[in-house]
Amino acid sequence: MRLPIIASIVFSLMAASAATAGLLRLGGDVQIPIPDDWLIGSGDLELPCQLIYAGGGAEIRIFETMIAGGETIDNEASLRQAVKDVITEVIMTLPEARLITSTGLYETHRAGFVLEFSSADSASGLPLKHRLLCLLYSHPEGHQLLFTVWGKAAADLYVDIAPSIKLVQDEFVYVGEYESEVFRSNTVSVWPPALVLMMAVGLLLLVRSMRQRQQLPKQTDEHGSWRCLCGRLNGPNVAICHRCEQERPSDEIT
Repeated sequence: MRLPIIASIVFSLMAASAATAGLLRLGGDVQIPIPDDWLIGSGDLELPCQLIYAGGGAEIRIFETMIAGGETIDNEASLRQAVKDVITEVIMTLPEARLITSTGLYETHRAGFVLEFSSADSASGLPLKHRLLCLLYSHPEGHQLLFTVWGKAAADLYVDIAPSIKLVQDEFVYVGEYESEVFRSNTVSVWPPALVLMMAVGLLLLVRSMRQRQQLPKQTDEHGSWRCLCGRLNGPNVAICHRCEQERPSDEIT
C-alpha cells in the first residue's frame, strides 16, 4: 500500500524560541538561518554542511545532490513513489525505526517531502528523533537539484531542539537558477533507483560518522566539565551523566 502524501505547502511560522543569530550562505547558492546556540561544524561554507548544537546531542546536516537529465523526477506520482522508497529502503532500516509523520510539499517551482521519525543510536542505543526535509528543483540546463536538510537530536532534547530544526528547514532558500515549474511531464515514470541509493548512502555515512565521533575519547574543557558519549555536557564534579547515567570516561588515552 502506498503511503499517502499530502501535496500542499507545510512551511509554518517559526517558533519564537528559535531566534536567529544571522544568515549563512553555503556554496554560493544556498542560504539558511543559524539559530542561537548552534555552531558551524563544517570546515568551510560549502555543501555538505553541518550545524552542531552547542549543548551537544543534536545536529543538522545539509546535502546537495545533482540528478542527471536522464533520471529526473517529472511528476507527482514519481515523487510519491520516492517517499515510499525512502521510508522502506532507508528510514526503516535504522535501529528501532518508527515513522511518525510523512508530508508532501508542492510549490510549483519546487517539490519535496518532510519525514519525522524516531530511531536508536547504533552505538549507545539511546533514542533519537529526526526531521528530514527534501526539496527538489529543476535547473534550466536539464538536470535537477535535490537538497536534503536532516535534523536529529536525542529524544529527551527534541522538544527544545525542534523549533531550531524547523527554522533552518522552513527558511532554507535556494537562490541559484531554477525552472518556474519543477515537474516537466505528466507521464508516470519510475523513481530512479540511483537517487534512492544516493540518499541511502548519505544517511548511512552520516550515521557512521556520528558513531565514530561518539567513540572518540572525550576530553575535559578548561573548567573541568566533560562531555558524555551521548553528547551531554556535565559539570566537573559530576561522575554520572545526567542524561544517560553512564559513568564519566577516563581522559587517559592508551
